[in-house]
Amino acid sequence: MSRDAYLQDRYNITEEQYNDLLRRQDGKCYCCGQSDDSLKEIKKRLVVDHSHVSGYVRALLCPFCNSIFGKIAENPNNNLGPEQYILNLLKYVLKHNMEHEASVIKEGKERYKDRGIGIR
Repeated sequence: MSRDAYLQDRYNITEEQYNDLLRRQDGKCYCCGQSDDSLKEIKKRLVVDHSHVSGYVRALLCPFCNSIFGKIAENPNNNLGPEQYILNLLKYVLKHNMEHEASVIKEGKERYKDRGIGIR
């Protein structure tokens, strides 16, 4: 099966539409920015992210981001919906990262205060 036939059969888009989407994304994963060219080195390509319910094509993602989003979007235990889950996850990461950074800075200040080294 040709690539064009595969894209039409699986996602209802042509290879030309895929390439147009690739150009609009500057040849990179919509989420993380990994380039399609770097994926070709390991015999992979950006994949078509789409709704399994409606078939709507959202963007091109690297296989890693597509896998993560698929696990979030299609998790039967996620009662919040993917958007709210991602917002909650982002809040969680930012909160805990900021708490960690604050403790590291405090620890650094304590460790170096007697050496005349200032950490702001």
